[in-house]
Amino acid sequence: PTLDARVVLFALAVTASAPLVFGLWPALAVSRRNLASLIREGTVRGGQSRGSRRLRRGLVVAEVGVGVALVAVTGLFLQSARAAADSEIGFEPDRMLIATATTPAFDYEDAAQVGAFWENARQSVANAPGVEAAGVVFPLLLNNELYSARMGVPGDAVDPTERPSVFRMWASEGYFEATGIRQISGRTLTAADTAGEMSAAVVTTGVAERLWPGADPLGQTIELGEEPVGYRVVGVVADQAHDGIDGTPDALVYLPISETARRRQFIVARASGDPLSVSQPVREAIAAVDPGLPVDLQAMDELVFQATFQWSAGSGVLAAFGLIALLLASIGVYGIVAHT
Repeated sequence: PTLDARVVLFALAVTASAPLVFGLWPALAVSRRNLASLIREGTVRGGQSRGSRRLRRGLVVAEVGVGVALVAVTGLFLQSARAAADSEIGFEPDRMLIATATTPAFDYEDAAQVGAFWENARQSVANAPGVEAAGVVFPLLLNNELYSARMGVPGDAVDPTERPSVFRMWASEGYFEATGIRQISGRTLTAADTAGEMSAAVVTTGVAERLWPGADPLGQTIELGEEPVGYRVVGVVADQAHDGIDGTPDALVYLPISETARRRQFIVARASGDPLSVSQPVREAIAAVDPGLPVDLQAMDELVFQATFQWSAGSGVLAAFGLIALLLASIGVYGIVAHT
């Protein structure tokens, strides 16, 4: 999710135009005053005509209205930002350390070698000091990498190209324990779940409720893709945020990591304390499998912060513009009233 461009443009336009309209308009009106016309009106009182008094009263009302509108828009945006920041993301990032690596083609020539490295690295990290659990995943939650597919059930009347979408994730044994994703029913993925016909799949609660409302999803078949491929549902987990944090959970389906031979993958390690405290043990554990492989480490909290930063930054900017516009409107109201 991104900031609503219409709200931002409206706030900027009103903020920029308010001082121009309510500052230049009275000045231009005064510069064009015609004394003869005022005398002909016959209603001059204290140097003010009835028309000029109506104009000032109208400006007071307009300035107050613009100020109230800006404060209301800013308040609504701040409320949305707070709701997004407080929304449930479905996993526990506070003790998660992410290790990112890419297996080079000259050392890992085929999918079997790539898969063997990641499984060996996962086991090595899981046994590292200070690590409680470890798993491999692609893509990473909230990492702005989205791999969607059409989803449905066998025999439904909906054309496969018109079915609703779901985000695909590929995960290994230990991933759900490392992320703290809550298991609802069934089981999670294990090393025994391999690629093939009717491979295992773990779905989120939202997917289960949409495809099998009121029924038990365990053992059901979920079809993915516009040329449908079937998977057997073995477990259900809690909803998670993936495509940004906006309070709306995303539809996710987890497939065995063996189905993807991507060279770049992520090892998720859950630390017993501060995730950065296990940086060196995790780096050494991966080096024990491949000493020359470069590894990037990052705390998951950083990704969560980046996902919520746009809301925080946008709220601050709009709040500043709203207060400035309200201040300008207040000064204008005071000036008009004092002059009158």
